[in-house]
Amino acid sequence: MIKENSNRRDFLLNTTKVIGAGLAIAAVPQLFTACESEELVTDMNTNVTTFYVLDLTPHPELLVPGSIKKVKIDGKNADNPIVITHHKDGSFSVVNSICPHMNCAVNLPTDTDSTLACQCHPNHYSTVDGKYVGGPFQGYNLKQYAVGKFDEAKKTLEIKI
Repeated sequence: MIKENSNRRDFLLNTTKVIGAGLAIAAVPQLFTACESEELVTDMNTNVTTFYVLDLTPHPELLVPGSIKKVKIDGKNADNPIVITHHKDGSFSVVNSICPHMNCAVNLPTDTDSTLACQCHPNHYSTVDGKYVGGPFQGYNLKQYAVGKFDEAKKTLEIKI
């Protein structure tokens, strides 16, 4: 009788181990895809009528012409970062950091004269206006946001976002 209970107990323990291992293996791919560095959501806000005043103090590199940076503004652009470029001529441009083809983030160039490249495919976009420059998927542009006044003394930039 003891041996029969032992076999049943061993069977249940081994069965539980096999089922647990199968569930763990099935969950591994979900762990990798659920932890992406940037959540990618399409921007739905198209009727903005006022400028948002962005404090550039936390982003001192943007005070220097020839710089580019992704900046996330809470509650704006569907909580996705925007790409702010301070061009060498002193002008600013702001575009969405999400490629509209597959909702993937774009990589920043090392130089403001270069292009923004999609992480998912080789499309390239202008840092000036977000327009398609090259790649296999024509007809897609990054959304461009209107830029208002740059106040050098206050270190602020107006963006219609």
